[in-house]
Amino acid sequence: MDIVRLGGVASLVFVLSACSWFADPEKLFAQAQQAYADANYREARVRLQALLEQAPRRADAHYLLAKSYLATGKPGSALEAVTTAVGLGFSPETARMTRARALLAVGQPDAVVEFLPTAAELERTDQGEALLLLGHAQARLQLWESATSSYSAAAGFEQLAVEAWLALGRMHLSRNDLEGAQDYLRKAAGKAPEDRRVQLLAGDLALAEDHPKMARQAFSSILTTEYEERAATGLIQAMLAEGDIEAASTEVDRLAERFPQTVQSSFFRAVIAKAAGDYESAIKHASQVYQSQPDFVPGLLIMGEAHLEQGYTSVAGQYLEQAYQIDPDNLHVRLQLARVRERVGEVEGIIELLEPLPVDAEAIAPRLLLALAYRKAGETDAAAAVAAELESFTPEHAGATAVVAELALERADFKKAQELLEAALEENPGSDRLVFLLGKALFAREDTDAAILAWERLLLDTPDHLQARRGLVSAYLQEGRHTDVEEHLRVLLRERSEDVGLRVLLGDVLRQQGKLDSALAVYDEAYAKNPTGEIAVKRYQVQQAAGDESASRTLERHLQQHPKDDRVRTLLAQVYQAAGWVERSIDEYEQVRARHPDQPLVLNNLAWLYHQSGDQRAQALAEKALKLAPDSPEVADTLGRIWMAAGHIERALPLLEKAWSARPENPEIGYSASLAYIEAGKPEKARVILGELLSSGKPFPSRKEAEALRAGL
Repeated sequence: MDIVRLGGVASLVFVLSACSWFADPEKLFAQAQQAYADANYREARVRLQALLEQAPRRADAHYLLAKSYLATGKPGSALEAVTTAVGLGFSPETARMTRARALLAVGQPDAVVEFLPTAAELERTDQGEALLLLGHAQARLQLWESATSSYSAAAGFEQLAVEAWLALGRMHLSRNDLEGAQDYLRKAAGKAPEDRRVQLLAGDLALAEDHPKMARQAFSSILTTEYEERAATGLIQAMLAEGDIEAASTEVDRLAERFPQTVQSSFFRAVIAKAAGDYESAIKHASQVYQSQPDFVPGLLIMGEAHLEQGYTSVAGQYLEQAYQIDPDNLHVRLQLARVRERVGEVEGIIELLEPLPVDAEAIAPRLLLALAYRKAGETDAAAAVAAELESFTPEHAGATAVVAELALERADFKKAQELLEAALEENPGSDRLVFLLGKALFAREDTDAAILAWERLLLDTPDHLQARRGLVSAYLQEGRHTDVEEHLRVLLRERSEDVGLRVLLGDVLRQQGKLDSALAVYDEAYAKNPTGEIAVKRYQVQQAAGDESASRTLERHLQQHPKDDRVRTLLAQVYQAAGWVERSIDEYEQVRARHPDQPLVLNNLAWLYHQSGDQRAQALAEKALKLAPDSPEVADTLGRIWMAAGHIERALPLLEKAWSARPENPEIGYSASLAYIEAGKPEKARVILGELLSSGKPFPSRKEAEALRAGL
């Protein structure tokens, strides 16, 4: 009974409280107007909602409610309320600005441009605020000339000049026109130097101009009078740009305390964790951002980068593809997505992403990836052109030097790479990347001791430099220190169990020691975490070395999940070809050729398979391959054999002689040259070549045929 009575009392209190709202509608409206004037927008909403329960058709109440919704960050509700107000007879002219602001806030700038009069009409009728709003909508739509015209007209109104100049400054900043942004900032600062909006633009512009100290001062000056989220986030960015991680972390904690609902604190914690190499924490914090703002590109970028660094390529690709769909012009998104495509072997995808980018200091890393992609696609001239473009940035620019040096290493021009790197290190002595590459060049020039010294010194300063550890492992292996290398890698894996790269490296070491079962087990673990083509190939190679006849199934299963991995598909085609499975090999090569029509290796091998099958397409393919790779002995051998079989010995013999001269260690090419000499009526030359081939005792596919040919001479 007590509970019932208490419930009744509570209900009675509730009813009485509710009844108190049934006051005079005019009084409620007056109270709402006062609350709105006092910037107490939430109270205004409560009063108006109570009024509209009694008088749902009051247009003026719906209109004021729309303005209150807009002031409290609910543009969708504001748009609905202002539409209702106009429908109930409220003046469309009076409601125009509120409706336009709501449309812009819900992401419909095109509707704003269509809804508002032209800039000329607004200027003629002295509607300065509408001109500003129109300019904002045009800028969102990247109608730069129209936006400039609207903002400039708005600047003609004395009370709007500062706001218009700031809008013009921000527009120029968004287009990376820093000089134009600086001009408008000066105008605004000349009229209102203490205006916080001026200080905000000054801070943002300083960051864009790589002046973090100036940016820090600008944002700090705002926060001395009032702590606001926008200035705080700018300050944190400036601190991070200065490398002051400790101060940035402290400011992030302060931001989280003052604004517990903001996701900015989680985002900056993710940035700081990523910078420290703590990718698990970076993912944890960035996930909180993603849950709240799934279309926030910087958050998606961190998720992608952190997963990529941990070896989770497919997961990284999902986040980065989403970021690319939202902001396809973002250089960093393109670069990270290109790294994903590089790992899964999608060469054409890398070229598609990076080819349109300009050549400047900001695009060094993308140009490196682009050059390497060109090389993998067989487009050597394009790769060389990229290297030539980037040489203008050496040796002062460490990144450019690294690009050109890596391309020199790819071309086996180790001396040039060493010279470039030594010159660049005089300008950039603290560059880890240059030191690593120098070690690589020295190692390639067989100066193993100097390479080891470079890498060991690098690891003293940067113990987590994985590539340097890989280099040292290679150097130590060359000296036969297998046990030490294996032990070192296992210790590292206990500390970084999720590091797929280290696991693959351990598999490589075990494989070089002949511990094939252990190597395969390690590769299997790595592939389960990150199913890339590189690891699939390593698994296949170990299985093949162990005599596993089903090794090709490893490649087949990988291609079922990654059908565009053409590196693996080409290898599978070669496996089928070596096994004598002509039709299956042709099918795999043709799939690769469909995506890479100018790949000499694929064209050459297809030509030989078609020749073996009696297919007339063989000659055209071999001729195209030779045109693309005129110095390739293997291609010359293929076309020579095809011409010889067609009875064109006069065309075949020069090719086969050239091929044998370039590849005297290749018995198959020697056998082809012997056949040509016999066909040309020069058996004595064939006898000499066959004697060399057979006396070596080296096995090759045509050895029995060569023995029979030699016996008949």
